Amino acid sequence: MTQQSDSNDINDIAQMLQSKLNEAYGIWLPIVTFPHKQKKFIAFVKKPSAATEEAYAIEVAEKSIYLSANASNGLFYGLQSLLQLMPAEVYGKSARNIKSISIHRI
Repeated sequence: MTQQSDSNDINDIAQMLQSKLNEAYGIWLPIVTFPHKQKKFIAFVKKPSAATEEAYAIEVAEKSIYLSANASNGLFYGLQSLLQLMPAEVYGKSARNIKSISIHRI
């Protein structure tokens, strides 16, 4: 997982996902600062814009997930949407398969 900076709020949100993935799959993804050189990643980035504090965008590709938001609130709401798209094992249920998706909440 990558984050734009060492911001505490971004780190807290990345840790939420890190914890969920560890509970569901037993994997522990490191949290590193963005930009990075990794080919597979989940990025959390604050991107100031004219949108509301709750606005966010999620870009999911085969080897990466990019979650950007105007503010910490948007990153949190984006994480909640991302968790809802994840396989059901994250919640202890049967799996579903999503190859790619793009979500924008403005």
